[in-house]
Amino acid sequence: MSNMSSIFFHPQKRVKMYLRKEDDTMTMIKVVKRDGRIKEFDKNRISNAVKQAAKDVRNIENPQFLIDLDNFTGIIEDIIQEYSASEGCNKIGIEEIQDLVINELNEYGWEDVSESYKEYRNKRTVERDKNSKL
Repeated sequence: MSNMSSIFFHPQKRVKMYLRKEDDTMTMIKVVKRDGRIKEFDKNRISNAVKQAAKDVRNIENPQFLIDLDNFTGIIEDIIQEYSASEGCNKIGIEEIQDLVINELNEYGWEDVSESYKEYRNKRTVERDKNSKL
């Protein structure tokens, strides 16, 4: 049997969901930061960034949003795992992660959150550029 995750589509959200077999273990993914540092992948950082972006377009206190966000974060984690496996390494760049998040937000049906995430990402880039020039 393949080590790859099973894929199915959520009937209401038309979203890819990845299920790990019980005996599957996640390879520890490393994230290559913009400055070249390498950190362990932390799905909470994605969750926090999406929540930050969503606060302008969604009720982030809604319990269903929080459930959906947790589901989305798990999907992203699995996609990053599979992306890294397909590349033959356990590292992924932060820009690649952000692109995957944007693509999956759109597939998840959260186009408004995707747009807000892009704006949030752009603001953070401007802030980083300002800080690096100081």
